[in-house]
Amino acid sequence: MPRVHTATRKRAVLKRPMTCRHCHEEIAVGQSYFTWQRRYGGPQYLHTTCRRPRPTELSDRKTAQIEEAVLDVEWPNATFDMPSDGSMPEAEAEGYIDSLRDALSPVADAASEVGQEYESSADNMPESLQYGSQAEAMRDVASRLEDWASELQSWEPGSTEPDWPEREDEESDEDFAGRVQDAWDSWADDARSEAESALDDIPEYEG
Repeated sequence: MPRVHTATRKRAVLKRPMTCRHCHEEIAVGQSYFTWQRRYGGPQYLHTTCRRPRPTELSDRKTAQIEEAVLDVEWPNATFDMPSDGSMPEAEAEGYIDSLRDALSPVADAASEVGQEYESSADNMPESLQYGSQAEAMRDVASRLEDWASELQSWEPGSTEPDWPEREDEESDEDFAGRVQDAWDSWADDARSEAESALDDIPEYEG
């Protein structure tokens, strides 16, 4: 993968225009930009004010598609409404887990699609290479990606609900609600951290 550099344009006259891949406008003198160059093709540019280069812009690796899906994950807000009858909001906890699983779903879909691409690549190799090391490596990563996708689709946190507090004698509504909120915040933070950790180890092609 090429190294990404950050620079500022200083020269007014250049042999070739410096055009941002995102906004398609020329990078003007004094503007900062990201630049990189892959093995084939000339240097590429992006205004630093637009965005950083995406994994698929830096690499032809199939798993770069999964890396982009990870970058695009939109984590849900961990909010809840205290039931008016004073009971614990168990349904809110179930809903938050579903929202976290929904956030993981596009990554699981991308992993499954890339796995299928590797499997198809192996199947489409000449028959004499069907059982060679390269084809086996493709089928191996395809299997690991499918397994990983299934794990993401069925993901659950270590604890499915907060450790709800019990109301103490003569405790005010405000104090009790505060302790319930603290229990919720601690659990929700842990659940999201576990979901984020589930995305850490993307299976890679080892051929």
